[in-house]
Amino acid sequence: MTLKDGNYTVVATVYQGEKLPVVIKIKHGKISRVSSQNTLPETSLNRQVLATLSDEICHTQNLNIDSVSGASYSTSGILTAVKTAVRQAGGKIKDLAEPRNLNRKDASKRTNTSNYMNWRETPKNVTRELNTDILIVGSGISGLAAAVQSGELGLKTIVIEKNAFVAGNGGGIEGIFGVETQMQKAAGIQSEPEKIIAREMELAQYRPDGSFWVDLVQHSAENIEWLVKNGVRFDRVDDYSGICEFPTFHWFEGNVASKGYVPYMKERADRYGVKFLLSTPAYNICYKIIVLKAFMLKIKMVLSKLMPKQ
Repeated sequence: MTLKDGNYTVVATVYQGEKLPVVIKIKHGKISRVSSQNTLPETSLNRQVLATLSDEICHTQNLNIDSVSGASYSTSGILTAVKTAVRQAGGKIKDLAEPRNLNRKDASKRTNTSNYMNWRETPKNVTRELNTDILIVGSGISGLAAAVQSGELGLKTIVIEKNAFVAGNGGGIEGIFGVETQMQKAAGIQSEPEKIIAREMELAQYRPDGSFWVDLVQHSAENIEWLVKNGVRFDRVDDYSGICEFPTFHWFEGNVASKGYVPYMKERADRYGVKFLLSTPAYNICYKIIVLKAFMLKIKMVLSKLMPKQ
């Protein structure tokens, strides 16, 4: 299929109904670039989505691609805009939406749970080996926190992320829960941890293990202070604008993690020397039993030295 060359501007509806002008450049009859007329900040999730989709679409000339993690609305809106541009250029969507062969094992062959080795895909060849103390898969909210903590502990750390950017599903999160924090005390908010725990258990019909709620509440202030120490910025604390029963919601700067959390945690992880490998998906984890046996043997030897002699 050959498309008519030119720059096609289509307005995409992205996250929270925002309108984003998208420019689809077609050169030599193919999609060569997907960008925006707007100047988007580095922390903008839409900027990262555009970059990811542009690389994927231009490389494959296929619109049958996966949504970007944590940005399904923006992905859908931008893909719709690209499809509109393809039609304007005289093309047919069906010619750019053929099923892709990802060379994955058939799911029906991976259902024997008695042997999880069936789930593994052994690479035909190894092109590069990296040694590290800690490997973190995914650089969302939790992945970034793990990366910073690992860096604090002085551990050599590598983070792999399938997207071309960090944040993942957490980029759109607005804030975090906390009880008896410095922000609450400064705002004159008096918290009653016991009532909060009791109410949460009641709402969940007493099905969860209450000790987990106790642990969360007791350490929530400590968690937030750790985030602040590592650069995370908060705007205010309230009852989620009148929706929650208790004033325990701490809003990130700009009301979204992509502004108040992600850039600062990424910067701190970089300072600690954490290595990020973007556009690097994980397909399986391989390990050698012999290594585990040697590790267990070492533990037994250490324990034997510590044990008192009879």
